Amino acid sequence: MMDNEVKQFLIAMEARFKERLDDKVNESEARLIQRMEKIETSLLTAFHQWASPAEMRARTHSAAIRAGH
Repeated sequence: MMDNEVKQFLIAMEARFKERLDDKVNESEARLIQRMEKIETSLLTAFHQWASPAEMRARTHSAAIRAGH
């Protein structure tokens, strides 16, 4: 059986470990969110750069088809 001093030491050590683990998980989550936001911004920018000229071409073709009829 454990004496109280050892038991209290282990309880305190467990609390410190849990706190450090929680901090690391929170830091990792924050970094992951930042990276995801950066990727999302890059994807949206790339899509917008692709879609703008494609939309203009589609409008030009549509206008040409309407003018031809």
